[in-house]
Amino acid sequence: VVCNDSVNYRVGLFDTSGLIYYSRVDGDLFNDVFPPDSVVIHHVSVDSITGLPVLSWQPGPSLDVIKYIVYRIDMYSNPVVAIPIDTIIGFNSVYWLDTVSGQNPYDSSLHYGIAGVDSCGNTGLISRRHSTIHLSGGLDQCISSIVLQWTDYKGWDAVQEYEILRSDAGAPYVSLTTVPAGQEVYQYVDNQNLIQDTTYCYTIVAKRAADDTIAWSNHLCAVASVIEPPQY
Repeated sequence: VVCNDSVNYRVGLFDTSGLIYYSRVDGDLFNDVFPPDSVVIHHVSVDSITGLPVLSWQPGPSLDVIKYIVYRIDMYSNPVVAIPIDTIIGFNSVYWLDTVSGQNPYDSSLHYGIAGVDSCGNTGLISRRHSTIHLSGGLDQCISSIVLQWTDYKGWDAVQEYEILRSDAGAPYVSLTTVPAGQEVYQYVDNQNLIQDTTYCYTIVAKRAADDTIAWSNHLCAVASVIEPPQY
């Protein structure tokens, strides 16, 4: 790839005898000022081991991309601000764990964007914003249930559904149910066979409508307190 160089041209014309006559040479300094195409983020999740946000995206798509800039999107600023927080080197470096921003996905939904940088130093437009699912809630002793609320996944064209997974006392996660996307408020009340003083942990999995892509929320744990009905 040529980023800047002198480019010169001349024109040649043949006469009827076959002789060629050239024009004078003219040219200028060529600069590649065209930015790479916008990056397409695959998903943003909360890593189940570290508890940190993790991003995955498609390489390129421009073939001369040599690095990516990750942005934290401040949705509370007016206007909204994209703050660069890290740079990832390499065309095929398409996985990133957020160890630098200091944001906590257990406090709120977090928002990210990515831009590619080509070999000439041109930076592309920031990608579509993607936002983590924030799961919150806890025990409601009045109804002997654990109540869950979560935020919508943002970034895909469409979410098909949300799957609610539960782990009982450290056991592997199993599916409780699915909830269709497109609701203003997401809430689920779990009173399925809760056992007194048992710890239950939950996570939400968003499923993209177009394929089998998924994104995970943070985890939420609560200890069950079941009110026993009076014995008569």
